[in-house]
Amino acid sequence: MKINRKLIAALAMVSVAFTACQEAEEFHGHDAAAATPSAVTYDDNGSGDTTIAVYWDAKDAIAAGATSFTLQLLSKADDNPDPYSANKNVLVTTNYEGSPAVTEGDAACDQYVFQGLAKGKSHWVRIRANYPNSVFSDWVYLLSGDEPARIKVGIGIYNPNAPLTASATAGIGFAWILIDKQDDCTYEVYNGSTKLESAITKTTDTEDTICATGLELGKDFNLTLKVIDNISGDVREVNNITGTSGNIKQLKKNVGPTHVSVGWTEVPAVNGNLKRAYSGQLATDKEMKNLVYDIDFRDAMTDNCGAFNSSSWYGKKDGTNLNIPTAATFGQLKANTKYYFRVKTTEKNSDGVALANPMGNSLWSPVVELTTEDVHKPAANEVIFQGFDDITLQSDFINYAAGTTPNVTDKKSVTNPWPYNDAAHWNLYNSTNSHLLGTWGYAEKGKFIDGQTKHTEEIANYIGTEKAGSLAGWHMSDSISPHQGYVKMGAGSETYNYISTPALDSPLLSAAGTPCIVSFKACAVVTDMPKVTIEHGRAGVYEEFVKFDLPRACSEYIDGNNYVYDGKWTTYSAEIVLKPGDNIAIRCREKRFVIDDILIVTK
Repeated sequence: MKINRKLIAALAMVSVAFTACQEAEEFHGHDAAAATPSAVTYDDNGSGDTTIAVYWDAKDAIAAGATSFTLQLLSKADDNPDPYSANKNVLVTTNYEGSPAVTEGDAACDQYVFQGLAKGKSHWVRIRANYPNSVFSDWVYLLSGDEPARIKVGIGIYNPNAPLTASATAGIGFAWILIDKQDDCTYEVYNGSTKLESAITKTTDTEDTICATGLELGKDFNLTLKVIDNISGDVREVNNITGTSGNIKQLKKNVGPTHVSVGWTEVPAVNGNLKRAYSGQLATDKEMKNLVYDIDFRDAMTDNCGAFNSSSWYGKKDGTNLNIPTAATFGQLKANTKYYFRVKTTEKNSDGVALANPMGNSLWSPVVELTTEDVHKPAANEVIFQGFDDITLQSDFINYAAGTTPNVTDKKSVTNPWPYNDAAHWNLYNSTNSHLLGTWGYAEKGKFIDGQTKHTEEIANYIGTEKAGSLAGWHMSDSISPHQGYVKMGAGSETYNYISTPALDSPLLSAAGTPCIVSFKACAVVTDMPKVTIEHGRAGVYEEFVKFDLPRACSEYIDGNNYVYDGKWTTYSAEIVLKPGDNIAIRCREKRFVIDDILIVTK
């Protein structure tokens, strides 16, 4: 029997008792012969996501003198006839003293709605008739077939054969499976015959999110979700849950012995909401027990150093800044060494910043191996080399990856290396945060090679400190910033910056002069097109002997409102005759660029 109707508003006549109040004990009590309610029915039209509505045929009981009805909502079917005994399964006891709500043919039907319930939760419903002198009838259950019906809030009478639907959102070697909330169930996820590590990572009143990890990176997947009923033992399956796993790769456009850059597929936005928040770990072992870094990657980090903010430094579309890619660089590592990396999404709080990846927490991705390069080995004809490998702070423009950096107020206090287990927090700096060498204590004011405090064009001279490792004793202007194994020359649009070797003292140089080749790697930043020169210094006299116009390092460049930065190294070289005591300076006459691997060899 099923009735389409609106539930009546006159539920003020319903008296609800949530405590096990003791009815007055009268002579008769339970009467198994008393007329019971009949045709107790689940009202699917009147039930909702948080309610269970039922109705029943009250005609026979009313004709026999019933004055009210008692309804109970239970956590499991129970045969105890006494509603007021200590029954842990009874959740709600309600006395209904209304007149018939509706009629169906010649049947007088009453109805009631249990409210404020959790979607997916399993319940059972039973009802009895009450008579004068505290007489009450047998309980009558709402049935499914011959058994008390198990009702799932918001779903209806439980059917072990009912179809389930689920969808997947791909992550980075993991996937979220979304399914209508299922109570009293256990989830298992399979990729073929392989059971994946999985867990419920997010739940609402209406939906469960199961994260499963261990998917092959960058590959299509076809998953099976098993829903195991903890009460009945029934197993239901959802098959053909498909998608493509994201990937993790070492970025190798810029490589070195003391840093690695790694990028991963961005987790897709949900309803246009993209708040990127990840946690990453770098370790020396595949088991991820010996951590080198354990760090958050997130938008809007402290000190305005959001790892993945939108930025014109990366590009624009129709005048709007593009989002920086999800990539990170880890510095101060050991040369020619294997490291292991994994990543997950997160919604935890850190430093007062709410992390809110739209998919919530995930399990860890599979572990990916990363490898640093071997150290530079001098050639027999090498006069001097500067690879900046003792400096690994801030971003990596070439791979376009945010860079691990100590988040401290007094940046000169940072030692090199900065201990991982230091109390200070590590941040991930994007390209727009480039504090200078001097700010970090890697350079300080000092006299130039010719004894002057300022180099040509009235630029104050700085000298690399012992803290700067191989850069100690080199000369430079102030506007030089450290990055991941190289430096950036220029901050803003200054018209003059330089970096210079110390006075050369190699035994390969003769007093008569030795033909040499000077080379370096360089790349412009943003949309700049720098003008770069090589300067030869001898006995206080400086001469520009070669000029280079660096091209714009952008792909798909249309104009200043439509471009994507695409950094890559280009090697520039020139020939010159050098003597002991000479020096070579590389100067930027206009705009900004990054530089690495300054090398002088005999010809």
